[in-house]
Amino acid sequence: MSIKEKLPLLNSESKGTRIAGYVVYAFVILMVLGAILPSPDTGGETATTTAATTTASTGTAEGEEEETDPNLEWVASTYVSMAYLLEDMQAVSTAAENMDIDGLAAACTDLKTHVQVAKQLNAEYDVTSELATAKYEWGEALDDYERAAEEGYNGAKNLDPEALEKASLYMTMGSKHIEKATAEFDRYGGA
Repeated sequence: MSIKEKLPLLNSESKGTRIAGYVVYAFVILMVLGAILPSPDTGGETATTTAATTTASTGTAEGEEEETDPNLEWVASTYVSMAYLLEDMQAVSTAAENMDIDGLAAACTDLKTHVQVAKQLNAEYDVTSELATAKYEWGEALDDYERAAEEGYNGAKNLDPEALEKASLYMTMGSKHIEKATAEFDRYGGA
């Protein structure tokens, strides 16, 4: 079985979902590589250690606040959340393929926990009108993924095929919202 078959967004029958999956997975991989690999001007330090050192050494004057781009903060928190959710969805998919009922219930519990954290992060940030639609679609995807996790857990614990079918439906609906959010990201990035 190839890795492509194990990634839910790439394994979709919908061409749009597959395209969105490639975009999402590419961003996640780039973020991880950017945090791990040393940058050429730091003498071997990773981006993570450099950011921590820079933050610690660049204090602001008393009463001053550093100005940050709310869009970038929200996008960063969204990408980090996506990485966790993708890992959880992979675990759900693997457990379902292996008919591992206990594993499916555990994976759905993890998914729900990470979705709830992502929803809290999503609510913390205000974005400009340029990303308002993307934020809305991301929020809708999170709602669908939360419902999918709940139905998946119930289906696994109660051996209820109807609940498992609902979970699958909610996952598909969430993926459609991700497609829309990704299109908005692309529009924002291209502007």
